[in-house]
Amino acid sequence: DLPALRDDDDDPGFYAAANGYLSTFRGGTVYQSFDDVDYTELLNMTAKATLGVAASVLADFAGGNVVDESASVSVLLFGGTLASINRTQLLAASNLALLGDEIIGFQRAVLTAPNTYTLSGLLRGCRGTEQYTGAHAVDERFVLLNAATVYRVPQSLAAIGLAYYKPVGYGNALDVTPAQTFTNTAAALRPLSPVHLNANPAPGGGYDVQWVRRTRIGGAWLDNIDAPLSEAVEQYRVRVLSAGIVTQEQTVSAQSANVTASPGDVVEVAQLSVNVGAGFAATVTLT
Repeated sequence: DLPALRDDDDDPGFYAAANGYLSTFRGGTVYQSFDDVDYTELLNMTAKATLGVAASVLADFAGGNVVDESASVSVLLFGGTLASINRTQLLAASNLALLGDEIIGFQRAVLTAPNTYTLSGLLRGCRGTEQYTGAHAVDERFVLLNAATVYRVPQSLAAIGLAYYKPVGYGNALDVTPAQTFTNTAAALRPLSPVHLNANPAPGGGYDVQWVRRTRIGGAWLDNIDAPLSEAVEQYRVRVLSAGIVTQEQTVSAQSANVTASPGDVVEVAQLSVNVGAGFAATVTLT
């Protein structure tokens, strides 16, 4: 359940990848259910993805949009291999991978033990996942986000919140396969968090808050063209939190607002989607 990896993925679907612990893995079928009783076939999967788990903890990174040369992470693969690339390829979004809930890019992959690689030269928080840079742990999932081996699973808006899925390997039976309680929240439709959020005391009282929106889709840097809105309308939810409690909330259509608040309060801004509500939020603490 990731932000859109491609512009064509502007829908309520999600991504799926599979491999086997044995070299004889042939693929399987994913089924879905609304009640964990009646299942319908959703997707056949035969491509073998490069999957594994983290063998070390990737450190947090607050350096912004630069290559993280201070940290590295070790991953143990269940299948597949990894390879190093050059810096130009890294910046062109090659070697993207999901680690935990953060999407990273890696320039160097060094084989250090059987099926174990150390990854370094990292792009952090790609595709709007910067909120997960400090949430890593040993044994969290690793998925190489290769377009040839990661499937896009189409879904309707009605399937948002659906929790029951069964991945059934070819040769196995649906009724004896345990359900996976994965909940699709349609993250690909959630607006990315705003950036450059700041707040200053206003001459007439309160605080003036400004920010810059981002875009989920079509974010290429083109001359003389702003990033597309990618939403039906431009709206933002602005909240004031005092000691973690929401004390004020308003909806605005511009990238600015005036709030009544005190030093130490937190202002939270999230862009709104007409389909899935509030996107990922940005916050600033008032001084």
